[in-house]
Amino acid sequence: GVGEPGVRMLDIDAEVHADAYNGIANSVLWFVHHLLYQTPVEPVFDTEFRRQWAAYETYNRAFAEALAQEAGPEAAVLVQDYH
Repeated sequence: GVGEPGVRMLDIDAEVHADAYNGIANSVLWFVHHLLYQTPVEPVFDTEFRRQWAAYETYNRAFAEALAQEAGPEAAVLVQDYH
């Protein structure tokens, strides 16, 4: 069955959040999902992108670990967004 809904807040470092949310989710993934890049020249996968991608991985790992702690072993989980 479905348990009681709840909220668990995560303590994400502000710089990690900024790089993940603004640097990757809103500045890269949003454009990719909406086919808005001129793909021969965009996006650029430079050192800054790789730094922000590492933050995006850290950010998402924190959510995955929290979810693994909260969800039961047979839980179905819907991931709603790429943020």
